[in-house]
Formats: sequence, structure tokens, C-alpha cells
Amino acid sequence: MFIPLPPRRGLCRLHYTTLEGLLAAYLRAAGVTRRIRFHGLRHTAGTTLSDRGVPLQDIQDLLRHKSPKTTRRYARVAKERLAEVVDHELRFPE
Repeated sequence: MFIPLPPRRGLCRLHYTTLEGLLAAYLRAAGVTRRIRFHGLRHTAGTTLSDRGVPLQDIQDLLRHKSPKTTRRYARVAKERLAEVVDHELRFPE
């Protein structure tokens, strides 16, 4: 979903709606009845990577965002992960 596609010749390009259709077809074939949008998968990937400690710059590059502000919206850190980082990084000497 995130790899760059080779340029296509002429006016025939891969469009967002084409990807939505392909995703829907694969989900139907797999027996998944819940509607899952392509953009939702990108959001999930960004959030998961952030939760696992991947630097925001790397996520920005992967999702091809021009602005870091856009990436920050996608990659919100889960409360559990934030608590874990704070607990680990802010240990006071005994």
C-alpha cells in the first residue's frame, strides 16, 4: 500500500477510487463484511508505527506527507505507550 508505483505511460494512472475498489474486492473475497476504507488503513499503519517507536520523520516519508503536521495527526501516540515512555524515561534515582 505504501510502496511507490512505477510511472504509467499516457493518461492511465492508478486512481484512489481504483484502490478502494481493489480493497473492497479483496475484502469480499476474504469474507470480510465490515467496510474498511483504504485511508483508514494508512491511519492505522501510521498510528501503529508511532506506538512502536518509529521516528515521525520515517512515518512521514513512508506516508509521503509534505508537512510534519499532517503526520502528527495520523501518528497519535496511544495513552498506554505514552505512560510507558514517561515511566521509563523519567525514573528518579532512589
